[in-house]
Amino acid sequence: MPVFSFFNSHTISQIIILILFVIIISKPDLRSSLLPINKTLKILLFVFFLSQSLSIINAVNIDEFLSVYKNLTVGFIFFIVAIVEINSRDHIKKIIQIFVISIVVNLSAQLIYYFGQDSMVNVLQVFLYPKYWEVVKLNLIRDRFFIEMQEPALIPILIYLGIKSPSKKYTFFYFLLWILEIFLSTISNFRSLFFMAIVSTYISLFYMVKKIKYSLFLTSLLIMVFIITGYISAFYANRNTIDRIVFATKEETQTLISRIDLWKYSLDLGKAFSLTGVGLGNFYEYLPFKYHHTGTTNPNQIKLNFLSSHNPHNIIFELLSETGFIGLCSYIFLLIYFIRTDKDIFSNKKKEIYPFIISFWTLFLYAAWNPAFTTSFWILFWVLRVLIINYNRNE
Repeated sequence: MPVFSFFNSHTISQIIILILFVIIISKPDLRSSLLPINKTLKILLFVFFLSQSLSIINAVNIDEFLSVYKNLTVGFIFFIVAIVEINSRDHIKKIIQIFVISIVVNLSAQLIYYFGQDSMVNVLQVFLYPKYWEVVKLNLIRDRFFIEMQEPALIPILIYLGIKSPSKKYTFFYFLLWILEIFLSTISNFRSLFFMAIVSTYISLFYMVKKIKYSLFLTSLLIMVFIITGYISAFYANRNTIDRIVFATKEETQTLISRIDLWKYSLDLGKAFSLTGVGLGNFYEYLPFKYHHTGTTNPNQIKLNFLSSHNPHNIIFELLSETGFIGLCSYIFLLIYFIRTDKDIFSNKKKEIYPFIISFWTLFLYAAWNPAFTTSFWILFWVLRVLIINYNRNE
């Protein structure tokens, strides 16, 4: 088991990224093409990464800082690898194929997890990051499924492939994946995943689907999915995401209140440590006594309380409290740069890039309600931006 605990999907992906990075910087012909982007973006990227590094100044828990910093660094290295390697239309098409394959694999794993027998779930567990699996089991106590599920951000790409596919069987395949994404986000009991799926779907319909019949058809499918989901979730978990929104309990309301309290406290930390923040991963270390001692002796509840309060669950407040105004402003300037380039793409009606842009900003919606400094978030964040940059250059 120790061997499997190391060779899991999380570790293997990081090793592959590091190997590719070493290959790039060691070969002159590849190194010469390193970061083929304009000077403004290079400066913004450097300042952003530097600001995150400087946050170590006030960090009291160095282990937590290094853990989060590692995720950020792996994502940044992946950006360098991707900007060099994904440099043609053929490469971009291959990345889209990888997206589709990863969606199929993830959807299959999630369906096994939700509907499968214990023996099947145990096999699945072997290949998962141990800390991730611990969080999954803790959230299962409160009927929450599919932790760090960011696939709804890729719905615009599925819709684009579906409407542009010359083959009816492929159109059916892509729309089936879209339906499964909606279904799983609805039964997940995570409101952010549900909103990601719905928002990305209708923005895609607005910008990419001009025929009313397509929009009506997809809307009808959505309604059918919601009805079917209601019956299935009633049998397996009693509640689903729609129930949490429409029939909010006292516990649901308290969750929102607690989230707002954390945002308020992150503002206080931002004021107290205005330049470089308290350090990546150190938000929890500076929380008041009541967040560390909730009065319960239940070990699972203690861990759940930690998961709920170790992070502001919003990338803006997270950056403010943990990296200060320097870190937050560097990220905002980076986003402003992306907004300007995306606006130019829409102005020039480069429609083939639309799905990547919509997916990118849908992912930002995820970061507005969830911990964002994870390897999976930063890898998807950067690869979507690389697709936009290089596709636009090839245009």
